[in-house]
Amino acid sequence: MILETEIKKASIDANSLLELHRQDPKLANEVSQSFGYNSYEDVAQKLADDKPSNNGISEEDFDARYNRRRDQEEHEKSLKKAEKAISKLDDEQREKAQSYFDKISKGHMLDEDTALEFAEMATLYVNKDKMKADRLNDGIALL
Repeated sequence: MILETEIKKASIDANSLLELHRQDPKLANEVSQSFGYNSYEDVAQKLADDKPSNNGISEEDFDARYNRRRDQEEHEKSLKKAEKAISKLDDEQREKAQSYFDKISKGHMLDEDTALEFAEMATLYVNKDKMKADRLNDGIALL
């Protein structure tokens, strides 16, 4: 009866077998054998191999997460600078420029230079008709 209870516990939580071994090594060995292992030592080795090292985060994973976070922070900082550059336009042009900026920057992780370049592109795109009209007026004025 005790054996069956311990088998149920171990099937739910394998670490309960470790606690059982501290209290009753012989019973822990029998429970291990009921799961198809030769002895408790085999189960303990399997649990040790499966246990993630360093709280589940390897150094490479930590570095990758850190780099992604730094890139994301730089991206957000760059977006703020681009928005500041676009905010200098009047309301109608600002909306068009922001829409165009979002379209060309979609899916890119932006650094500061790229964000400002895209903001300038959006601003020039919105002002292209005005620039053509200004050139036409300047040409007419020269004539």
